[in-house]
Amino acid sequence: MTGLPQGAILERALQNLIDQHVSDAWVIFIRVDRIEYINSYHGRDTGDEIIYRISKILGRTEASLLYRYDGPIFVLLFIGNTERAIDLAERLRKAIAESTELVEPVSASLGLVSIDEVESGQEIRDLAMQRLRSARRRGGNAVCAVSYNEADTDQSSGIVLLVDPEADSLGVLIREIETRGFAVLTAYNGIEALQLASQIAPDVIISELSVPKLSGFELLRKLRQSEELGRIAFVLLSHRRNDQLIREAAGLGILHYFQKPTSAVQVAELVRNIALAHDSWTVA
Repeated sequence: MTGLPQGAILERALQNLIDQHVSDAWVIFIRVDRIEYINSYHGRDTGDEIIYRISKILGRTEASLLYRYDGPIFVLLFIGNTERAIDLAERLRKAIAESTELVEPVSASLGLVSIDEVESGQEIRDLAMQRLRSARRRGGNAVCAVSYNEADTDQSSGIVLLVDPEADSLGVLIREIETRGFAVLTAYNGIEALQLASQIAPDVIISELSVPKLSGFELLRKLRQSEELGRIAFVLLSHRRNDQLIREAAGLGILHYFQKPTSAVQVAELVRNIALAHDSWTVA
């Protein structure tokens, strides 16, 4: 779609930077914010057009090599000192956020990695993804050049997205989760939840099955269209629970299915255990 090199070509380029010990080399990962929401709400053609146009904006960058990593993620290789690398990232962030070329306004999150910090291509990818996640936790449209633990030691243990049209009545559950060190965001319909999830990549999503605009099952299917969002732990908490729904949940790989009313402590402890284990399974 963009005509940019990717896959094995990008892998070789990253490894060459490491093997040759290129001085002042930086790898900048750029992720388009809210793209999953745009694909669902405006259509994939719109999302593809945005990705294509952003590739053109990035392609005008001076003294850099541009690659496509995966989905809405681009990679820039840049040679320069720390000040120049951060300045470049900020200019790219601003160019995307203020662009009049895009069919739908978007922003981008950027994660920077210095070659001096890593010893392998895998370490570059892991650190870049960590920093992208940190930038997105700030709401997107942000640049992060330090690791998550360094950048967010004063913040909560993680973010939980609660998706329920009656979220205002779940105060007890919200308080139990917050006392375990998590920030809780709420969404009242599936489209709003998808938009928030694609913007901030929460650690856990707790969703009612009967949600307006996108049901709990539909929301999970949309999330799984993204490799990154598909790994978010997904907890289903619903008034509805019968054999047919249990079978459908099992078909989606759902491991737990809570029926309301249930113990707020039990759900909050599950959230805490997921975070402690860094669980990457889909849980509901």
